Amino acid sequence: MKKLLVTSWSFGALLIIPYSPFPAPYSLYIKREKPKSMNKAFLPPDDLPPVQLTPHDKFMRVEFERGIGRCFYQACDQITQALLSNCQWYVTLNANLVTLIIDCPDIVAYWHIVSNIPQLGNHLQRISPEAKIRVYPPTGKGMPFEISVNEISAYRDWL
Repeated sequence: MKKLLVTSWSFGALLIIPYSPFPAPYSLYIKREKPKSMNKAFLPPDDLPPVQLTPHDKFMRVEFERGIGRCFYQACDQITQALLSNCQWYVTLNANLVTLIIDCPDIVAYWHIVSNIPQLGNHLQRISPEAKIRVYPPTGKGMPFEISVNEISAYRDWL
């Protein structure tokens, strides 16, 4: 029995199909291998990202997050700005995912913020369609509430 080797790099696998002159059910073997060309970087070393972030890179990231926070706050209406002013809040960027984090000082502020989630999500979705909102209640008063801006329409119907 001879073997016919078929390669498919789009799946990163080698397909080995046994060859037989007689009609019979074929058995398929898949052997995972990386092509040698995929091990090499396609960019020159000067164009690759640094292995370790420098203090300047970290500073630029913090400034970028602050800028996103300023844009978000300025896009909000006056009521939402007043609610945010009663809490500690900031915007983080992890793996290209924007997250608005709100830490409420008391249960009344927490309730007002959670009731205002649709408006917060509407403003945040303009900045990033894949953003999340995480609201922390006062210490000892429950678990944080987290919602993606994509899920807000279902949340709005629930309210």
